[in-house]
Amino acid sequence: MRTATVLIPTRKSDKIKDYIPLKELYEGKEIEFQIPDIDWLIRYGWVLPFEAGNNAFYLKEFNLVLPDTHTSVRTVVVTISWSESASLFPSQSQNRYVIDPSSHRFEYRQNMICNDKGNFYNPYQICNDKKVRLCRISYPQHVHVYPSIFSKFKIKVRFYYHGKIVIPSFTTDFYLKADVSICQSENKMMKAKPSSVQRLHLHRPTCCRKVGCNATVHERYWNTNVNQPTCSNCPKGSKSSETGYFCYE
Repeated sequence: MRTATVLIPTRKSDKIKDYIPLKELYEGKEIEFQIPDIDWLIRYGWVLPFEAGNNAFYLKEFNLVLPDTHTSVRTVVVTISWSESASLFPSQSQNRYVIDPSSHRFEYRQNMICNDKGNFYNPYQICNDKKVRLCRISYPQHVHVYPSIFSKFKIKVRFYYHGKIVIPSFTTDFYLKADVSICQSENKMMKAKPSSVQRLHLHRPTCCRKVGCNATVHERYWNTNVNQPTCSNCPKGSKSSETGYFCYE
């Protein structure tokens, strides 16, 4: 079994559903998401190139963590459900297998005291010496058959704030992060070469401090949506998050 912190694009692409639109997700809408092919899995760190030859992949855990723009206490509930049938491999010509429709629930709290067992760090934290800890308060229910990684997933998020509800207005693109556990099995009947696609390298993140002074201060963030990730200025009228990972209004 492979466990990893993986990336998910939020920018619309030519392939329908292989990204997560932030605005709709934060508005509480149900989002459809489907991984298109092996190359996508490798590029965003879900599997390694040498694993991609003739393996079928099953998703045991899919724990999506969502960034925030303020430090108030909140509870986040992420529910991910999957369809009854799916291909074990991305090709539509492959045989499909049928399982009972089911779902995976991941619930965590932010800025609350937590026992050591549920503690984990905010994966978006680049700046701020005081690391923000998150608290996991639910664990996935056992299912008899895990869904194929190429299943059609539906994702819905609910937020519970202790205080004023604030829906973030992001002004920069960034990758969402999720902790996943992936099982794999070899298909000995299938002959396939390992992929030549390389994983997206984001390098060691840098905390991008403000530059300038007085009226010419520029808010900056760690920009991952370029060939070489770097510190960039926030769009005019927006400011950098405390994590340093994105900008918002």
